[in-house]
Amino acid sequence: MAKRVRITTRPDYFDEQTKSLDLWSPGSPSFPAAEVEATPEELAGKTISAILGSLARSETPPVAGPAAS
Repeated sequence: MAKRVRITTRPDYFDEQTKSLDLWSPGSPSFPAAEVEATPEELAGKTISAILGSLARSETPPVAGPAAS
């Protein structure tokens, strides 16, 4: 059976409750591992906004147009 874990994203709160919480951040056991990582060359010259925008566009399913008659 999976162990239940309490998590927080607030470092200040985590510092006060380290025995009963996990800090949900990259590297912690409760944070999901990345499926794919970009190389520095792939990220060169791109802003975070542009990267997130391209991810959102690639994960959005196509919208169906009007049915052809």
